[in-house]
This record gives sequence, C-alpha cells and structure tokens, in this order.
Amino acid sequence: MEVGIIRRVLKRAKRWSIVADDVPRLPKRRDIGRDMSHEEKARLLLLSAVKPECLMARLALILALNTTMRGCELKGLCWRDVDFIERTITIRRSKTAAGERVIPLNAEAWSTVLQLRGRARKLLAKTSWPIGIFIPHAEGYSKPDPTKPMNGWRSAWRSLTRAIQCSACGQLQKL
Repeated sequence: MEVGIIRRVLKRAKRWSIVADDVPRLPKRRDIGRDMSHEEKARLLLLSAVKPECLMARLALILALNTTMRGCELKGLCWRDVDFIERTITIRRSKTAAGERVIPLNAEAWSTVLQLRGRARKLLAKTSWPIGIFIPHAEGYSKPDPTKPMNGWRSAWRSLTRAIQCSACGQLQKL
C-alpha cells in the first residue's frame, strides 16, 4: 500500500519513470472470486434440483442469491434470527460491523426458509435436541447435530460446478 501511495505521488510529480524499473510489482491475485452470470446461476439451480445429495447446497444457494448473505452468515444463522411475522432475517454476526443488518425475504427466499423449517421439525421429531442452528452440522449424514453450525458445502458445491449435462442423453456427467 505504501508503494502504491509513493507511486501515485511520483506519477503526479511526473517522476515515477525514473524509479519505475527498480520497483518490483506484486503479482496479481487470481484466486479472488468473481460474479456468476445469470446463465451460470440458472445452471447451478437446475443441476442442484436434479441431484438430491446437493439439497442443502441448493437451499444455501437460493438464500445467498436472494438475500446477499455471505456463506459465513448462512452457516451461523439461528432460528431466533428469523422473524416469521415480518418475513425478515437479522444478521447478528458478520464479517464486518457494517454487515449487521435486517434482510427482507422475497417469496423464493421465504419458501426456502419454510423448507428448512420443515427439515428442522423432522429432525426435532427424531431427537430431543432444541432447534437452534438454521442449517445444522452434518445435515444429510447419519448423525446431524443441530447444536453446531454447518461447516460448509464444499464437496456439494464442487460436485455442482464440475457436473455437466449430456446433450444426447440428458444424464449428469462429471468432468
């Protein structure tokens, strides 16, 4: 950052060219995320609907697309953060202090919240755990724990983004 400031000052004074060759440039980061196109979003939603093992990733994707919530916000969301009367979600813990906010839910996001609520009720019927976490840890496995938040959707996400649909037979194929 300091080099950037000095560079801008020297450019304004028309002196940067004197030292430019001696100042090494930092490599450009290529691991920074990018926006998905509308077609990519539609493709992911379509593929996740076909693959039942990706249901939680699909629900998280729908919420993220419709609410602008970050992955860490989705993972840490609790049922107390959902206002069923106002149809809003309150983000209490976020990446930044400015990230604390109330998010209104559109019809698609609300439908997803109700789906998650139904899944949580089924889980509560099987156990005596209180429903606390929105998307419980190890959901879809033999022993989900609703007292711990979901770690992530990495394997389901990779499976979705690497899958292609055969135009001839319509079957999903991995790359």
